[in-house]
Amino acid sequence: MYVLESSHMATTSDFFAQYANVIIPLAVSLITAIATFFVYKEKVSNLEKEVDKLRTEVKEIRDKAIACETSLREREPLARRKSPVSLTDRGTSVLQDSGAKKFINDNFEELMRKVNESNPQTSYDVQERAREIVESLSNDVRINTMKDYLFKEGMDFSDLALVMGIYLRDKILENKGWKTEDIDKYDPNAKVTSSESSKKS
Repeated sequence: MYVLESSHMATTSDFFAQYANVIIPLAVSLITAIATFFVYKEKVSNLEKEVDKLRTEVKEIRDKAIACETSLREREPLARRKSPVSLTDRGTSVLQDSGAKKFINDNFEELMRKVNESNPQTSYDVQERAREIVESLSNDVRINTMKDYLFKEGMDFSDLALVMGIYLRDKILENKGWKTEDIDKYDPNAKVTSSESSKKS
């Protein structure tokens, strides 16, 4: 009995001795692999957190950029005041988005007839009469949707009248074959400014 037990123990010891050079490296490799997995998992988790943080920061920067652009556009004038006055990008957008451009295009014959009733002799006359005609539309029910636009955008009717007047002026001048550049020739304000500049020089 004792001999058998000793023989069994010897066999077991011989087995471990024989395969120790295989089992131990495998065990070490397994432990190393498990440790590496958890380290990698931790790194991936940290990387995901960093990516989420970057996404949040990018979104904040984008939102601030949009807000800044909107603010700048709101401050941009509707028209360039240098004679002859012309629409800025913002003025063109207001003209389009408010429905004013479509209104003038749809009712152009009527509006041009009203301007021509005053028998304008110059491009400047057309400009002034076009402005007056547009301003007379303040109580016209046909522009109620434009007034709703003005209310939502925090704008006044004078803003709408400005862009409409310029657009109507340009369409009528084009129809007559007259040039907007000629407005300065007949604009008394432009002549005064030009005269004062000459005196200073």
